[in-house]
This record gives sequence, C-alpha cells and structure tokens, in this order.
Amino acid sequence: MIISLTGTREVLYMVNRSGNAPSHLDSAKWLDKTLDLVSDSFEKIYIRGDTDFSLTSNFDKWDWRILNGSTSWKL
Repeated sequence: MIISLTGTREVLYMVNRSGNAPSHLDSAKWLDKTLDLVSDSFEKIYIRGDTDFSLTSNFDKWDWRILNGSTSWKL
C-alpha cells in the first residue's frame, strides 16, 4: 500500500503487505497517521482509494477530524 500526495506524488507511507492481502487491511490506521501528518499543512484533504477500503464509519470520522480540527472522535 502506498499513501502519497497527489500533486507531487511524494510517498508519505509505503506498507509492504502480502500479495493476497485485501486492500482495506489496516488502511484506516495508515490514513489516520497520514491525517496526523498533513492536516496542519493543507486546507483541503482528499482521500481516494478503491471501494474496499471505504468504510463509512471511517469516512465520517475523517470528515469530522478535518472539519473540526481535532483528533478526538465519538460515535
């Protein structure tokens, strides 16, 4: 799995997983780390990936973090 910046293609994280690992495996953990890294540097953040990683609860959590400028999240 590679997490990178779109414009520059700069790799932020590269995670080596087995070839048969599903795309959603640990993706939320790495996207949380990415948001921690870049949220203070960018006004807008877009998260893209295949549909297998798109878990609604995670999208809600990430939206809340970005809009409210906080890492705390409650359901």
